[in-house]
Amino acid sequence: MNEFTNMTIGQLFGSLAGILAGLSLFVEIAPIKLHPISAFLRWLGRKLNGDLDQRLDKLSDKVERMKAEDEERDAISCRIRILQFGDELRRGLKHSQEHFIQILDDISNYNDYCKAHPKFLNERTVLTVARIKEVYSKCLSDDDFL
Repeated sequence: MNEFTNMTIGQLFGSLAGILAGLSLFVEIAPIKLHPISAFLRWLGRKLNGDLDQRLDKLSDKVERMKAEDEERDAISCRIRILQFGDELRRGLKHSQEHFIQILDDISNYNDYCKAHPKFLNERTVLTVARIKEVYSKCLSDDDFL
């Protein structure tokens, strides 16, 4: 205790600053988020895992491309089913109401994809869709399903 009484104010503040600096390595002060150990470990982790991070980024990009290709493939499949259904209607083939409902779902899915992807060739089914809806309305009013 005698040591503190012989210290000058400058020495006392210096000691207090040293103690606070030492504590800051382990204690978080609310407004000041200084974590030197955590920062060092993050830096070390980035250095050790840099190659792995790059490979994960490439893998993530590849998964996103595959997802986009899969969505486009689904849209093309919807378009094929829509056009085939339209051809069957032109040939006079009858369909069940459930088949009409399924093709209307395909039309909705196809149109949603086309709205989300303006560069996708999407004007190929306009007349066929109009014909399908027209025949569906007539079948509903006449109760003339398969």
